[in-house]
Amino acid sequence: MSLKDEEKYFEILKKIPSNKKLESAFELYEFARARVASEIRRQNPHIKEPELNGLLKEKFSSK
Repeated sequence: MSLKDEEKYFEILKKIPSNKKLESAFELYEFARARVASEIRRQNPHIKEPELNGLLKEKFSSK
């Protein structure tokens, strides 16, 4: 991304209301979580929900 494109991107972001930014962040998180959960289930077809949730927590926790 060029510097000009980056500046335009941040200009647009500044105009978006905070609540919409937060809503988008939650939607992106839920999408990413669903994708990772799907991959874990594909690799471990018999995984139980508590174990899946533990693996998701590990993947999404900050280190």
